[in-house]
Amino acid sequence: MSDIDTIVDGLWKKYDADQSGTLNLDDTLPFFEVMIANRPDLGLQPGNFMEWFDKIDSDHDGTISKDELKGYLAGINYSHTHEWILSLDKISYLRSKFLSKLLYFYNFYINNFISLN
Repeated sequence: MSDIDTIVDGLWKKYDADQSGTLNLDDTLPFFEVMIANRPDLGLQPGNFMEWFDKIDSDHDGTISKDELKGYLAGINYSHTHEWILSLDKISYLRSKFLSKLLYFYNFYINNFISLN
């Protein structure tokens, strides 16, 4: 198995939530965010997610297959993609911690300040 196969398999295990064998728009958004942060040389911007998705979705069926992602990664020098997978883990962790804190403060506010009125 090549490095790119290992990377793509890792991404699928993490982001193919419905185990459909393809990645949809929701599945690929976290990966796009990491691409913006870790590969500034690609010139990606938050506003061009759909353009980026369409570039990878070569058959334009609205999903990304493993072969489509492999082709994209090969075209952008995928040797740095191991760092992206680590970054995806960090983003998921930070997002969950942030949402947990936000929920805590929301509940605290509701329970302590709204009930006083």
